[in-house]
Amino acid sequence: MKFKKLALAAMLGGLFVTANAAELPNITILATGGTIAGSQQNANSSTYQAGQLNIETLIEAVPEMKTLANIKGEQIVKIGPLKPC
Repeated sequence: MKFKKLALAAMLGGLFVTANAAELPNITILATGGTIAGSQQNANSSTYQAGQLNIETLIEAVPEMKTLANIKGEQIVKIGPLKPC
């Protein structure tokens, strides 16, 4: 009896995953630049600059996102480094 319940649960779980794979949610990331879009030459460099990467580069850096949702990005502004007053 336990085996039948386990097999049924596995089949239903498989159907759920299959159904969801065809209907991924649509997510649009509105990019503004700033710190999260910053870059530098290497980890030991002091050449960090905010707002250097566009949204497509950031999305491509995490390809696993596309297994969870239909991801697209829109670069609405590109805020660079802020200068202190």
